[in-house]
Amino acid sequence: MAGLDDDLMHWTCTHSPVTVDSNGDHSMTEIGSLSADLIQDQPIAVTTLLGQHSDDGHGHCCTCTLGGQRGHSTWPCTIYAAATLAAARTPRGK
Repeated sequence: MAGLDDDLMHWTCTHSPVTVDSNGDHSMTEIGSLSADLIQDQPIAVTTLLGQHSDDGHGHCCTCTLGGQRGHSTWPCTIYAAATLAAARTPRGK
């Protein structure tokens, strides 16, 4: 099962979490929104993800790699964006 987890992590890290319209406004993609749905009731996980998937100071995620020696994905990555959205939501059932 670890292989599937690795594939999912790679996919979510390499697909853009946000789109930018002609006005420069950002919106969450469907995968980011669905990911936020899955983690919003787990505040410790959300906090951990926000800490791990931070900007490296050069506009790239500290955690998400592009594979091989291609470097890191652009920040904010899907995981950071989803964790940010989840943190902004009130946990379900509360």
